Amino acid sequence: DGLRGIAALAVLVFHAPGVFAGVGWVTVASRWSRGGWLGVDLFFALSGYLITRGLLRDRGAPLARFYGRRALRIMPLYYLYLAAVFAFAPLPVRLVDLAPGDAALFVAYLGAVPGAVGHYPGHLFAPLWSVGVEEHFYLVWPLVMRGRNAPSILRACIVGAVVAVLARAASLAVLDPDAAGILTPCRLDALLAGAVLAVVASTRGEIEVTRWCRARVWYALAWLVVVALTPLGPWSHHGVYPSRAYLVLGYTVTSVACAVSVGSVAHGAPPVAWLRV
Repeated sequence: DGLRGIAALAVLVFHAPGVFAGVGWVTVASRWSRGGWLGVDLFFALSGYLITRGLLRDRGAPLARFYGRRALRIMPLYYLYLAAVFAFAPLPVRLVDLAPGDAALFVAYLGAVPGAVGHYPGHLFAPLWSVGVEEHFYLVWPLVMRGRNAPSILRACIVGAVVAVLARAASLAVLDPDAAGILTPCRLDALLAGAVLAVVASTRGEIEVTRWCRARVWYALAWLVVVALTPLGPWSHHGVYPSRAYLVLGYTVTSVACAVSVGSVAHGAPPVAWLRV
């Protein structure tokens, strides 16, 4: 829950300067808020871990129960949000700027498409791409895991990570640079890094995996800090894309770093006690 809160707060900080454009403090705040996009990667790793752990624990249970829980958890709030925004339209372009057909895409959890083709849908819609990525994962991953043993699931995770790298490389050739960071095929490794953590924990033991992650978490955190505060990552202080290498391969390293961070606090002594030691 603590990691989920940190991830959500980081994303809010990332988007705040754009929403409050023109306010005096925004210029200064935007210089350190750009690293907040890492909250999405952390949330993806956390989701991959929790969903996979739950599916392993409930192996053999009807998938309809899983899908029902996911639908009740996300869909009511998601569609309530969309209805509220549509109800107050028209709004300033910086908040809502939908092209024809965009509304239907967001209703179908395909909100990444406008950004992938270079059309920014406005501040109230732009962040919803990540909800679509999560929903696609919830829909497909249980089917991939069904009937597979742990080694087979790990192989599927490796294949998914390779697909993500290839998808990002392909997207850079034909789509807007944003596509590499928001389309579902391009972000599979972020979710599957957490899934690997859950699978290994189920076979090697949760405490052992947590100890392994804690022994390496400082390397993971160092990577995340460098990516957040330097032009190495996909967002510089000026909002450009300085690193093609990061867009293709760096996202995978960040996914592993986020998964290690999740694993370091998943089991064993509470994080506060660990930090005190």
